[in-house]
Amino acid sequence: MPLHLAPLALLALLLAACSTPERASGSPDATPADATPPEASIVGTWELVAQEGYPEGQELEQRRLTFYDDGRMVFATVVGGQATEQEMQYRLEGDRLVTATGVGGPAARASRYSLDGDRLVIEQPETGQRDVYRRVR
Repeated sequence: MPLHLAPLALLALLLAACSTPERASGSPDATPADATPPEASIVGTWELVAQEGYPEGQELEQRRLTFYDDGRMVFATVVGGQATEQEMQYRLEGDRLVTATGVGGPAARASRYSLDGDRLVIEQPETGQRDVYRRVR
């Protein structure tokens, strides 16, 4: 290789090294190897479509959950024609969805969850009742 092309070759090599998706694990924006890809994440809006393990004849309420990537969650429901919304904080710990309502609210609560594409199931720890949601956005 001609000597005058050596700096250009070195620059190309450095640029290629910087563009790889893998980062050192100590860097602040490193992504864990087992991170959930965005299309399979819980972030988005979910609508209640079924309930399992509830008493017979219980009417399915209108309920939506919206999860944001900053750890906020909005719980919206319509009961008896009255719409309400409550903002909470959430985090995922393995197969647990941990929610907290903030100042003055109850302590954090953990529920078991499973996510399969556009289907989200949240199981209530005290009763084993399961709420089944479908992704709408």
